[in-house]
Amino acid sequence: MRSLIALAAAMLCLPVCAAQETPPSSASRASQPAAGKVFRLHITPAAQPVPSLKYQLMPPLPDQTPGNAAMLYETVVEGMTHNVSPQQFDQIERLLAADLKEVTRQAVTGLPSAAPDLEIAARRERCDWELPWRERGVSLVIPYLGRYRQACRILALDIRLSIAEGRYDDALHDLQTGFAFAHHTQGGTIESITIADLVSISMLSILNNQVIDLIGSPGSPNLYWALATVPRPFANLWPAMQMERALWQSSIPALKNVEKAQLTDEQWRDVLRQIQNAFGLPRGPDFLPPDLGLAAFVAAGYPPAKQYLLAHGYSEQQVENMPVIQVVLIHQVNQYSQWADEEFRWFSLPFPQAYLGLEKWEASFTQAVKQKKVGFLAQFTLPIISHAYLRTTLADRQIAALQCIEAIRLYAADHAGQLPRRLQDITEVPVPENPATGKPFGYTVNGNTAVLEAVSPEPTQEHLERYELILDSSKPAAASTDAKGDAQ
Repeated sequence: MRSLIALAAAMLCLPVCAAQETPPSSASRASQPAAGKVFRLHITPAAQPVPSLKYQLMPPLPDQTPGNAAMLYETVVEGMTHNVSPQQFDQIERLLAADLKEVTRQAVTGLPSAAPDLEIAARRERCDWELPWRERGVSLVIPYLGRYRQACRILALDIRLSIAEGRYDDALHDLQTGFAFAHHTQGGTIESITIADLVSISMLSILNNQVIDLIGSPGSPNLYWALATVPRPFANLWPAMQMERALWQSSIPALKNVEKAQLTDEQWRDVLRQIQNAFGLPRGPDFLPPDLGLAAFVAAGYPPAKQYLLAHGYSEQQVENMPVIQVVLIHQVNQYSQWADEEFRWFSLPFPQAYLGLEKWEASFTQAVKQKKVGFLAQFTLPIISHAYLRTTLADRQIAALQCIEAIRLYAADHAGQLPRRLQDITEVPVPENPATGKPFGYTVNGNTAVLEAVSPEPTQEHLERYELILDSSKPAAASTDAKGDAQ
């Protein structure tokens, strides 16, 4: 668990959205105001495609094939990333950050491209990593996640090149591959892992950059319904929270029923050693033998543990008859369960309802740790991951914002190249709300420029996103096509 939590903490430092994953492209060159990001897009009117679901960002059911994609991904991603030099990855990063006009066939010569089998894996009907978390518990390691983000960047550069060359259908096909790849990275089962969810969101951020490029390209098709096919929430953290809560029980079975366990003193000492090795229990001064360090630790924990048990229905005699280590561990496990439930319960609610509760929990937990009121089991195993929920929600917010932009382009196509004065004026399709607040996006119009504002719940507005949309109605609207591909 220590390795999992450390990696999860590192993942929380990953960029939140496309605005921060890489600098935006020429289609969305952003400036950095006092808070948040500003994207500037030159957009053109674009009608709905015909049929409406001609473009989808997740593989439709008829395109999916039977089988588990997990092993195929392992082979494909290893082949895509194994022989790529740091210099090549630096060049990929530079081209992902450059103006779109700099992404040319010559510029990408010598750089890796996505393997054809990545397309096959992304269209498998399921992806189950079958991680042995029940058997490995806190010792579980997931070494492949870093390579998946690298593979996603390689694919993103392929997509950028297609956009730069005007091959929009190719770009959309590869975007579909990328969105499925990112979603599959979560594992696709109830046994989700928080770290995998966060890597998935990081990959989504890379792909969102390319969607922004496409929307800002002349004559690009309207992606309103394509964006509607993206799962939301893209990463549901609730299953991961259930797994996190159960992980230590899989690592140390004796803790699952600690109050009724009948173990010898030596067996209880062995349980404590298992906890020490798994969770990083403090070992005391280096000159103390390990068992003596544990003895001192238990001696310090026994008085508050005894007091806790007496206050929760145990008699003096019952406590006296228990092994000392069992008394300490009952206290630790119950304290962990209380703190864990108070944190994890919020992930079962929509983010706007959960945010303040998570903020209060984190403040309370942090203060209790400083005051030494939190036992080692909770202190060393409970991840403070309230910001993970914010980050997954901000990724969903960007998808919703891009869908709003496409609704605006659709309105312009139906109203002689005019911007809607209000979002409420758009009646052709529903206009999504901001998932971070549960309220409509901010929107203002001045001439041929509209501003769509995506606020965040923090008072500092650190993660504010503002989209400045400059409508060029002099260029023809992207034509819709019927099922046979005829212009309408």
